[in-house]
Amino acid sequence: MSTTIRDDLTSLLTVKLRSVIEEYRLKVIRVDDEEALVVGSSYALRFSADRDSLDVAYIERNSRSKLTAYTLRPLVMQRFTPEDRANYGHPVTLKDRLLASLSVYASGLANSCRDILSGDKSWLRRDSWSEENPSPAIEQLLQGELSESRR
Repeated sequence: MSTTIRDDLTSLLTVKLRSVIEEYRLKVIRVDDEEALVVGSSYALRFSADRDSLDVAYIERNSRSKLTAYTLRPLVMQRFTPEDRANYGHPVTLKDRLLASLSVYASGLANSCRDILSGDKSWLRRDSWSEENPSPAIEQLLQGELSESRR
């Protein structure tokens, strides 16, 4: 994906997720050319653009105060509706694909993930979902952010 498209990820997130960001008082933070965070009080959603796809992970501070990330792919497959997925349309260019993916997430998060956006963690299956450690850049950006996880 070209740098021009990736540079726009933060601004595209701000526009596409505007209603969710405003309703849940979230903030958008640029990580680098390929990643941006949407940050709440106890979690962050990491949006990562890679070639022609978009990956989203949920980041929380665990009971040991360590940041842990989980892919949202299983949740998206389970919760997003055909109507949410229909927002993808038929994109042609790389930028169109990124915009289409953001449209799907904007719809799916607003319609099917209000519990996540409000900070509820009862949906998170920590034992069965694979964990990953966020990058050092994300660790630094989230220093002092995110309250400790409550099971």
